[in-house]
Amino acid sequence: MHRHWLLHGRLSPPSFRVALLERAALTRLVANGLAHKAVLVSAPAGYGKTALLSQWRAALQTHAIPTAWVALTPDDSDPAQVLTYLTMSVIAAGVAVGPLENLAEQWFADTPIPAAVASLVGYLAQETRPFVVFIDDVHNASRVAAEQVLEPLLQAGLPHLHLAVAGRTRPPLALAALRARGELLEFEAEALRFDDATLATLLPDLTAPQRSLLAARTEGWPVALQLARLWLTAKPDRVALIEGFSGRTAEVAEYLTEQVLADLPADISETLETTSALEALSAGLVEAVTGRTDAWAAVLAIPELAHLVVPLDESRVWYRLHPLLADYLRDRLRRRAPSLEARSQARASLWFECKSMPLEAVRHAAAGGDFARAASLIEQTGGWELVIFGGAGLMRALLAEIPTDRLVEFPRVEVFRALLDAKTGALGAARARFDEAAATVLKEGQLPAFSTPIGRDLRVVQHLLGRYQDYAIDPGALDELYAELDQVAATDGVARAALLNTACLLGLGLGEMQAAHEACARAVREMRGLGSLLGINYCTLHLGVASLHLGHRREAEAMFREAADLAEENFGADSALRALADVHLAVALVTRGDNEGTSALLERSLAQVEASDGWLDVYAEAYAAGIAAALSVSNLGRAEEYVRRALATAERRGLKRLEGVVRALQTRLYIRTGRLDEARARHAWRPGIWRTVPFEWRVHQAQGIAAAELELASGQPGAARSILADLSAAASAGNRVRDARQVAYLDAAARCAAGEREPAAEALVALLEPAVREDDTAFLVDSGPLVVPLLQYARQWTRDRLASSLARQTLGHALARLSAVGASPSASSGARLSERETEVLSELVQGSPNKVIARALQMTENTVKFHLKNVFHKLGVKHRTEAIRVAREQGLIR
Repeated sequence: MHRHWLLHGRLSPPSFRVALLERAALTRLVANGLAHKAVLVSAPAGYGKTALLSQWRAALQTHAIPTAWVALTPDDSDPAQVLTYLTMSVIAAGVAVGPLENLAEQWFADTPIPAAVASLVGYLAQETRPFVVFIDDVHNASRVAAEQVLEPLLQAGLPHLHLAVAGRTRPPLALAALRARGELLEFEAEALRFDDATLATLLPDLTAPQRSLLAARTEGWPVALQLARLWLTAKPDRVALIEGFSGRTAEVAEYLTEQVLADLPADISETLETTSALEALSAGLVEAVTGRTDAWAAVLAIPELAHLVVPLDESRVWYRLHPLLADYLRDRLRRRAPSLEARSQARASLWFECKSMPLEAVRHAAAGGDFARAASLIEQTGGWELVIFGGAGLMRALLAEIPTDRLVEFPRVEVFRALLDAKTGALGAARARFDEAAATVLKEGQLPAFSTPIGRDLRVVQHLLGRYQDYAIDPGALDELYAELDQVAATDGVARAALLNTACLLGLGLGEMQAAHEACARAVREMRGLGSLLGINYCTLHLGVASLHLGHRREAEAMFREAADLAEENFGADSALRALADVHLAVALVTRGDNEGTSALLERSLAQVEASDGWLDVYAEAYAAGIAAALSVSNLGRAEEYVRRALATAERRGLKRLEGVVRALQTRLYIRTGRLDEARARHAWRPGIWRTVPFEWRVHQAQGIAAAELELASGQPGAARSILADLSAAASAGNRVRDARQVAYLDAAARCAAGEREPAAEALVALLEPAVREDDTAFLVDSGPLVVPLLQYARQWTRDRLASSLARQTLGHALARLSAVGASPSASSGARLSERETEVLSELVQGSPNKVIARALQMTENTVKFHLKNVFHKLGVKHRTEAIRVAREQGLIR
């Protein structure tokens, strides 16, 4: 597990180098802590909050009660970061968290925090023993981090899970209800003060009156009393000076700190002051900062500092200064020699860089005000390359160290930020940052050469941003990209892979599915060569989309399932990649009529894709699938909700093509519900545009289908066929087999409506063989009642000519589904006709007597009567004529 970005000591309490004093608060905590859902220790610095929780944790461990410990710093306000530490700590406690471990290593990048927290709580719920989660310095957590990550740990139904938090202020948690139920155990400053008994142990050489006077002057503040002990140990006669202390404990602490440091050897004092700005200290780091090999060993050898220099891990490699001491020293350093703090931070940054700990190196450089070095360190990580290998979370943390208003000074870093913005849907900000970065390095209006680092970054990210923002693609763009790819060094596999990923999207964007498929296959191979699981996932999804449009539905579904499994195994069930795979899989499922599976996947994952990583192809396919699944069960409300969501996504992300596609889908909804005037008002189809602007193929196809259906619904089959001829040419030019099939199907419906029933039926049956082979027959019901006459005649045509039984069965299934969909909402609950009842009803429309129906459908006359009885009952009628009228009103027949 890669934890180089975790500072030592975050996942375990300080071990302390001295025996901790037992206070009344500890006795109470040991006795009653597990009887409460939550423990809150709230007091200013220096009251021993961490020590108290550490002592309780040690007591719990003696009884084999598992615990998780997280210490937060001011840099840990981000919910994803807090959740990362919490998850790692839970793992360290021995709890198996499945795919969450991989997500934590990715800093939960592009993962919905609530979902990930719910998953973590689910794993903790499987524990049978009491389990205590300790959060130290909880005041460093932001409100949103506390609400999203910590609050769920307090939910009901987890009686064995306890939360213990310590901080200088009360955390923004909903503690009132716990307090009202008696489930909250609280310790504030008053409960943590040293009492007489503790003072007697701490200062046995003082008389009772002297201890009482000292307690009064320090108000029992533990850190001040510890400093007083050190002060008095150095010179016992100082006890006479106690009466001169002011009444303000802060002044007492500052005075004592100054006096204690004055008693130390000069080199020790200098070491402490020089390193005071660093959050964590080790021998190697202190040597790097001070230039002395024995500096830290000398500090640890001073017994008087045992309470003020605290180990952060059990191996005692990493330490921290007591916050009060660190604050005092840092303030003194800044007053005495401001440049020394910057020098210390710079040396620390260099040391962490040598240890391959980029986040800490960047943090120290930024803390020292050297943003140029921080930017350089970020550039060395690879920037956008880091994202390809799943490092989006780390890159986000790195970029957070540089103030937003300083990014313009570092174009490459600003380009990295632009890509991250795009991945989270902030496309406007992404483009603004990219343009700003490009403007600073343009020479005569041209970007620097690809061979330069900034030129390489700008060109690769420009391609990626263009696909996120769905910028128009010129017809020759794919050839131009391949020409650019030829200029990339053979050793630069990452850049090649990124450009090939773009080639996938260019092919899809132009509607050239064979070219897209070839680009995707190359991209997958390149990503495999790099070992980029993230890249393999993305390119496999692109490959699946191309396969689907080429008519290979089964292969596409297999690819999407493979991508989903790969994403869950390596990035977790709640990852953005798994959500993307789910949405793609939903598209494959709806094409074979699995509408329940489609709806379930979209309900689970579409919202996450809308909020994070998504692009035009994903959204266009997903919303169309959602609408189709909704219409399959006559849920117009849900279909219209998908339209609203799609339009909102198009507006939020500035995706004009998506808006065009969705408006066409909305028009088809109007046609389905008989609102032809509204459909005509939406009519926006332009014939032939695909020849000059192939980039508009999706809008052209969607609007063309809507226009053809409108003509059919208006009784104009000739006009519909004219539209469909243009769509057919467009689909053939792009090798879009599924689009061509849908167009040919509607053309057959138009021919049937024009009286050319036999050639229409023959054409439809010819379409069915490859569609059935791929289990891709949902297109038969996509146009609703408009195609019912064709289906009815084609099924009879196959029977009369002893044609394919499989084709006849497929047509029967489609008619049954359309019968179910066409049932009026006001019809009885039993109005959904079976497939055979639909067939009988279709024969009834022809005026056939029972004997003819029986012969045509290969059943006995008694069976015909049985089915007619059921049809009459479901339609609420008593005779044939009335059954035909009601069936037409409900859209069951035409």
